[in-house]
Amino acid sequence: RASAGLRNYPPQSGVCEMSSGFLTGDFGTIIPDIVSFIASGTAGADGKPDPGDTLTIVFWPPTNFARLPSKGITKAQIDAILSLSLSIGASYSGRWINTETLQITLLDTTGADPWLLGRLVVTCKPGAVAPIRNADGISLGCFDASLPVSGDFGVSLLTLGITAVGDSNPAVSAGGVIIVAFS
Repeated sequence: RASAGLRNYPPQSGVCEMSSGFLTGDFGTIIPDIVSFIASGTAGADGKPDPGDTLTIVFWPPTNFARLPSKGITKAQIDAILSLSLSIGASYSGRWINTETLQITLLDTTGADPWLLGRLVVTCKPGAVAPIRNADGISLGCFDASLPVSGDFGVSLLTLGITAVGDSNPAVSAGGVIIVAFS
């Protein structure tokens, strides 16, 4: 628009009155990202992973399955494309539920690290021989890390201890301290 007064600097040309053409093309290929990472289990009441518990990883946009089969994915194949921040056990398998969702089922949880909220994260391995790419297989490999896992591996038998530190009054006075301990 001429009213914008767009010109070069220092102003030597007249006001630009051109308009651009329509935007064409795209913004490049989209590399898959991890959009959610969810633990689910019902096997035990200790809050720790048990055989049969699952970890579900959701990607966006749809993936090429990392050129893996849709089911019967082995631990070695999963370990080749993903890295977990904690051990989830000696044996697990996976299956693609759809082009966005990979579900890992724990088979043997021997050696699994205790599951602690905020500590279990999954990261794609972009340097894998066959990394997770977009559905067309033309993007770079996923290099994303998930947020810490949400969900749980069952109900935890949590013990809660509360201690009030203050004067002799049973109600804590101003400036007193309440200590909450979980185990």
